[in-house]
Amino acid sequence: MADTGEVGLEDTSGSESEGSKSDLEERFSKEEVETFERSSEAASLNFGFFLLALLYMWPYHTLLQTQTFLSAKFPGRAVNAGNTMMLATTWPFMVTHGLLTLTGLSRRLTYTCKLVVPGVLISIIALGLILVMSFVSSAEVLLNSLYCAALLCSIAEGMIEPAVYDMAGLYPSALTTKNVMFGNGATGVVVCIVKISVRLCTNGVKPLKVAELEQLTHVYFALMGLAGIGLPAVYLLLMRRSKSFEKYVKCEYTMPKTDLQSNVSDGEASATDPGGDCVRKESGLSAGLQALKHVWPSMVATTITYITSLALWPVIPGSMCLRGPGDSNPTLRSWWFDIVLLIFNVGDLVGKSERRSLSWGARNLSKHLLLACALCRAFLMFPLILTASAPQSYSPTVASWVALAGVLLLGLSNGWLSTVCFMRAPKALPAGTSNSVAEQASTLMVMGLFAGISLGSLAAYELGAGLLQRYIGACHAGGG
Repeated sequence: MADTGEVGLEDTSGSESEGSKSDLEERFSKEEVETFERSSEAASLNFGFFLLALLYMWPYHTLLQTQTFLSAKFPGRAVNAGNTMMLATTWPFMVTHGLLTLTGLSRRLTYTCKLVVPGVLISIIALGLILVMSFVSSAEVLLNSLYCAALLCSIAEGMIEPAVYDMAGLYPSALTTKNVMFGNGATGVVVCIVKISVRLCTNGVKPLKVAELEQLTHVYFALMGLAGIGLPAVYLLLMRRSKSFEKYVKCEYTMPKTDLQSNVSDGEASATDPGGDCVRKESGLSAGLQALKHVWPSMVATTITYITSLALWPVIPGSMCLRGPGDSNPTLRSWWFDIVLLIFNVGDLVGKSERRSLSWGARNLSKHLLLACALCRAFLMFPLILTASAPQSYSPTVASWVALAGVLLLGLSNGWLSTVCFMRAPKALPAGTSNSVAEQASTLMVMGLFAGISLGSLAAYELGAGLLQRYIGACHAGGG
């Protein structure tokens, strides 16, 4: 369930040092944050952001889960097919988001357009995949259809995800952004649990045949279509109707009047209403440069975090040797990729849901320290997972446990570090910062996220198809 407790970035437990204060600027006053978090709408908005993230991430995780089916359907191309799916589900949303940002279209399009149209597109894509799998027998057509669907869903996500983060970053509480991250993490776990539960109910623990995997994939695509319908429904029925949406998102937010400003007329104060559905007139480039000065370390930290995660997961540990020669275990092998997916996603969800530690991190860790943490994490995780997977440096039995522990740690650190960066960036801006600059702060963070995912997937492809190709799936020379 989405967290609806109070998590403002202000430190209410004690005084801060002058250096800490200067590094942690606040766009909203402590009173504004507390007033919003106590309001009756805060809980429903936080839950709404959780649902939006859960739904827009569903297609990505559904297509990621098809790698089990691809490995069975195309055993000779398992690694390349898996990595191609990773590229098809990542690079297009970075390109889409980049073009929308650089051309200024993302600021001129309404939130309704950015959330409703892509949701409908996802439903159409899901229906098309079901029809292709039902009536087309050509393996090549099926594989290419999956690639195209992944690309189109990725383009849709390139519109939806930045819009949700932009919108969440405009509210006073860091909980709105935190619940977007929490919804992201929950999606991976829910998709894994649904997949594993359906498999256990239909076939037990026995390895699935290709035909059975194909039938289950139909179910996953049907759920993906429902997620596409749910996106516009949640936005239109839950988010857009709230008074807080009118105050903080649709209209340009202004600081509460002081006694010295009390003589300003209501007509003058209301001039900040854009008169449309959240369309910004301020130059996107100017606002982006202002935001970049404040958030670039957090942006780079997010990029490094996701490069590390996606370069190392899921293909490399999912394809590792599990047993020595002559000690094969087809049941374990058939479940291994699902286990690797689930372990990372559970860790990621736990990292994104620990409210107290996230609040502490967003309040006390400077943006430069977050960047240092991301670099240290990369130096730790690469040798830990690669020595267990490719090239495997010790007994496969021991390596499998080390790989699982490494994947869990990878997920935990990914969830926690990325959430702290996102919670902090759009709120840690000077008081009185305009909506355009706050939106651009979230936009830059999403750009860092997309860059990390895309570059991480590319790194995984290069490792799997080049540098580590002969080591993937190969057992340690000493056997089991």
